[in-house]
Amino acid sequence: KLRAWDRRQGSKEFDGTLGKRLQPFEETRAQGGAAKRTGAQMNEGVAQVHRAVLRDGREVAVKVQRPDVVQGIRADLDMLTTLAARADRSTRLGQRLRFSDWVHEFRKTLLDELDFRLEADNLERFSAHLESYPQLLVPQPIWDLTGRRVLTMDLVKGTKVTSLSGVRRTEQSLAPLGVALLRGYLDQTFVHGEIHADPHPAKLLVTDDGRLAIFYFGMVAHVPPRLGAVESGTAFLDVVAFGAVLRRAVERRLGDFLVGNRNAEASAE
Repeated sequence: KLRAWDRRQGSKEFDGTLGKRLQPFEETRAQGGAAKRTGAQMNEGVAQVHRAVLRDGREVAVKVQRPDVVQGIRADLDMLTTLAARADRSTRLGQRLRFSDWVHEFRKTLLDELDFRLEADNLERFSAHLESYPQLLVPQPIWDLTGRRVLTMDLVKGTKVTSLSGVRRTEQSLAPLGVALLRGYLDQTFVHGEIHADPHPAKLLVTDDGRLAIFYFGMVAHVPPRLGAVESGTAFLDVVAFGAVLRRAVERRLGDFLVGNRNAEASAE
């Protein structure tokens, strides 16, 4: 488990990436800087997320990469590459499956994830793709305060879906949020050819105004249609049609599940 590192280290990483735009996070007011430190920090594996306020009063979340994390990950990947190559040469399973190819793809995906500029791109793109779903919210990046190791984005306030109380679930129908999330994800896959590759409940937040916020777009898989489908168009349309049928079927099941949960909670009370 990675331990929390001192806030001054986070400020150093910010300064080194963005040219000393901020004073240390623990300062109550940034003299000549862009923001002030205002709240708790959150560990996120390779980074920590700090809450801050811009000089214009806008609240933001600042994701700062851990010092030297890239060097450590590259060393681990080099070791995996060596082991995979040996397995490919000396085992039948390795000769059949080619572990080296797997490690190569894993290396590319993981190192891309460490470039926060790519995550900022993903935030903007997914937000545009999900505009037709007003129930969903993707925080926007602030490019002037974003670099390879630092990502600054809108601060979203709310409650994690894993922490919603029984009272909140009875007072607010969550079925529309679940349906919007499902439809949005299916549209991403079958229409836009992209997949949010690391979704789980800890990255979903029910906002104070009743929307569902989606976080962390560092890992996105691209699934373009095959060349033959592009040429004829029919195969891709078949996939879209299948996605629509699947979406309707799952929506019905999801709605039944959420209604059943609400009825069970009401009976228990």
